[in-house]
Amino acid sequence: MLTRKVKTFFLILFLCLPALSFSQAPLIKLLEDTLTVFGKKYADVGKVRISRLTPNASQKSLTLNTNAALGYLPLRPHNVDSIYDLVRNLTRFTYPNYSVSILSDGRELTEYIPGYYRKSGKSPFPRFGVAASSYPLTRNLSSPVTFSKGLQNRHLALWHSHGRYYNQTRQEWLWQRPVLFSTVEDLYTQSYVLPFLVPMLENAGANVLIPRERDTQVNEVIVDNDKNLDRSEFKAVNGAEIWTTGSLPGFGDMKDNYTEKDNPFRMGTYMQARTTTGTTNPAEI
Repeated sequence: MLTRKVKTFFLILFLCLPALSFSQAPLIKLLEDTLTVFGKKYADVGKVRISRLTPNASQKSLTLNTNAALGYLPLRPHNVDSIYDLVRNLTRFTYPNYSVSILSDGRELTEYIPGYYRKSGKSPFPRFGVAASSYPLTRNLSSPVTFSKGLQNRHLALWHSHGRYYNQTRQEWLWQRPVLFSTVEDLYTQSYVLPFLVPMLENAGANVLIPRERDTQVNEVIVDNDKNLDRSEFKAVNGAEIWTTGSLPGFGDMKDNYTEKDNPFRMGTYMQARTTTGTTNPAEI
C-alpha cells in the first residue's frame, strides 16, 4: 500500500508533467511568430513552423528545425545573420551560451545563399546532380564535333506550356490558361522556350525532352519510308548516289498502343545516301 506522502508526491508529479512536457511551447510560439514577421519583410512565404527544437546540454548547442518557409526567402549573408541574431536573443535566457543551428526543410540556412552573393562566389550545391549518360536516348551522328563537357549526353525535360482542351460548353478547342492582361500564358511561354531556350540547350550538348510537338508549322508533312497511310506512296529517287536502307534501327510508328517495353525508335528503319566526298562512311540522314 502507498502511504499518504507517496500518493501526494505522485499526484504533484502527475500535475506537473504537462508543464514539463510543454515547457518549450511558449518559446517555440514566440520563435515562429517572430521569424514569420521577419520573413514578410522580404517575401510572403507563409508561416514559419518549427517541427523540433533540440537542445544538447553536453555540447551546449541548440538545433532549430523549421518547415521550408525560411528556405523560400531570398536569403543573403546579411539577412541570414539577422535570423541567427533573432534566434540567439530569443533563446539566450532558456539556453544561455548555446551555439545555434537553424535548418529549413532539412538544410542549414547558409546553404540557401546563392553562390553569386557568397564571399567565395561558389554554391555548395553541385551544378549538375545527375551525371552524363554513357548511352543517351539520341545521338547526332552527323555532328561535325563532339563535346565532353557542358550538357553533353545529359537529358533535360522541359514543359513549354499547357496544351489545348475541348470546351464542351463552347464546343471549341481552347488553351488551358485564359487571357490575362492581353497575354495567353500557353502562347507566351513557348514563344521563347521553343525558338531560343531549347536550341541553346541542345547546342550545349543536351538532349531536350518536351511533352508536346515543338514544331509550330501548321502545314506539316511527315515522310516515313516504313509505313504509308491513306494510299500514300514513298519513292526514293536516286541522284548521283543511291539511297539505301541504313544498318541501324530507326523510328517507326508501327502500333496503335504501346506497352512499357515498346521502343518506337527501334521499330523502323531509315534511308541513307552519301552526301560528301572523301569519307569512308556515308553521312546518315
